[in-house]
Amino acid sequence: MLQEPLSSIDRKHATIASLVGHHIANPQEFAMYPAGWFADPQDPNMLRYYDGQTWTEHRRPATPASSPAPSAAPAAPQQPVEPAQPAQPAQPQWGYQNSQPESTTVLPVVAAQPPQGAQPARPVQPGWGQPAQSPQAAQPAPAAWQPTATPSWQQPPIAPGYPPQYPPPARRRNRPLIFGLLAVVVVGLLVGAYFVFFKSPAAPTITYQGVKIKDASAVLKKAEQNLEAVVAKRHGTKGGDTRCYYAVPKAEPAAAKKGTDIDSNLRCGPVLFVDGDASRQYLKFALTRSGTGEPVTLTAATSPLTDTPVSADEVKLQRPDGKDAPSGTGGLKVPNPPAAAADSIAATEVGPITVPAAPKGALLGSWSGGITLTNLGPVTRYGTGDAARSAPSGQKLIAFTTKGALGNDGTSTDLTSSAKVSIDGGAGRAVPNPGSGEFVVVAVPSSAGAVDLVLSERGLRQSISLLTGKPGANNVVVLARQNRETRKLAQARAVFTFSPSVIFSDGSTGTSEPAVVTFRVADISYRNIDLTKTVTASSHQKAIMHVSLTYVGAHDSGTFGFPSGLVTFTPTGGLPSHARNLSLTTGRIFNVFEVPGNVTSGVLTLAGSINQPFQGSTGSYRFGIQTPVQIPISIPAG
Repeated sequence: MLQEPLSSIDRKHATIASLVGHHIANPQEFAMYPAGWFADPQDPNMLRYYDGQTWTEHRRPATPASSPAPSAAPAAPQQPVEPAQPAQPAQPQWGYQNSQPESTTVLPVVAAQPPQGAQPARPVQPGWGQPAQSPQAAQPAPAAWQPTATPSWQQPPIAPGYPPQYPPPARRRNRPLIFGLLAVVVVGLLVGAYFVFFKSPAAPTITYQGVKIKDASAVLKKAEQNLEAVVAKRHGTKGGDTRCYYAVPKAEPAAAKKGTDIDSNLRCGPVLFVDGDASRQYLKFALTRSGTGEPVTLTAATSPLTDTPVSADEVKLQRPDGKDAPSGTGGLKVPNPPAAAADSIAATEVGPITVPAAPKGALLGSWSGGITLTNLGPVTRYGTGDAARSAPSGQKLIAFTTKGALGNDGTSTDLTSSAKVSIDGGAGRAVPNPGSGEFVVVAVPSSAGAVDLVLSERGLRQSISLLTGKPGANNVVVLARQNRETRKLAQARAVFTFSPSVIFSDGSTGTSEPAVVTFRVADISYRNIDLTKTVTASSHQKAIMHVSLTYVGAHDSGTFGFPSGLVTFTPTGGLPSHARNLSLTTGRIFNVFEVPGNVTSGVLTLAGSINQPFQGSTGSYRFGIQTPVQIPISIPAG
């Protein structure tokens, strides 16, 4: 449809419409314009809708494809035309006619300077009654295509053959935009968190003697399998961050070819072992190179260089996957020893545990030696390092050390290896032979009422309680003593009587003779050990005491023993015991007494008279002691 002549109001609208091609980047400059389509300041090939206050997101092409572009050069910049107020329409019609006719002359269109690179706008279509101008006509400047001003309720066509303009959608609240922005922020944070916490860091460059390593990750994986086997075997502990690492010296060795060169040992950890040092958490596994090609092929040893972990402070720990080593122990603690086998018995060290001294008298003696407990007490663990063990479930550990004890034969031999440990009177477990500085540690039920160290030798069965250190009730009392002898020279004067008269060694005769009595030694045992008749004490509570008691008479030329009938021994607080001569040789005397096994003192008494045969004759005489003679003796206790 042809356009009708423009009214004055239409001409004002035409002036405003001519600003479609005007680029205004400053919103404050553009605020004086009404709502409408204007050249997009961000894209010269597009039109963008301005709602009277701000730009909207609505765009459309600026130049119709069917209209040829003018070839004339754009005019110089013009002063901006003051926008006119839009006219109020009277009635819907194609043309607007004022009650007062005005001139139908078309106002000149002010062209905006297009942005660099923008296509020149199409010429404005002539109004009704105006001839079309040739593109070659002399004009101040080709104006951008402008729509003819019309009432606001009707949008004019852009040009013949183009669809009409439509108003943009109604303005709405910006709440969805806010929600959208918040969603973008949240997504950004999540993506950032992924890269911070989950995305593996960039792989570092790792070389060995200046050459890249073939399958560097596989080398570490194999080493980690070896490490796991070592930790399990040694009852150690590892964590979720326990790995193997290549070690790059912090201070580069002079022989290194590159700053990325590793040393010849992997560091695997953190790991900790029993009795370990928490400041040393890494095991070294040696690397072996094979072949001469590049990249270099490395193989990790199956066992660490040493069982003792080292610190990794002197190196930088690196992996192909970029994972970092944890700080310090990575939360690991030095593990406790694993539990020992139930009812076990071992000769071992006890490590940092202190075992108290055994009670005094915790010993037993036998025929050829004995056992003395030197240390005795319960422990919570034993051993050190990988060999350390703790008490089994439901059981307790008892540790003890021993030394020899005096046997009946007078020798001090340790018979611990011949002993057994018996629980509540049951069959005993053999005791291992401990080495120097070692303890015997036995695991027993926590509810055990009796735990005894039992020694059996040639029919003599004795025991010591490992709970209290007390000797067994049926032990030989005297064999539990280490002090079984006293040597003390003691002399006394005596007068012997003879009836009838006798001939003395010096040839003189008489019925009396002064003499000097000498005491030298007394010893006690469970069974006499001299080359005499064998006599064993009548009970475990008794002992056999031998006494060396002699005299020298004034008229005799030798030393003689006392006939057993003249000698008694009375232990302190006890009853007298008469001597017995155990000599196997006629004319010899070896006097013994049966005494309490715990005897420590008593008195030897010489008194009475006995019949003695004459030498070389069938007759006899009475030999007596005129006044009783007493010699006190003592044997140290214990």
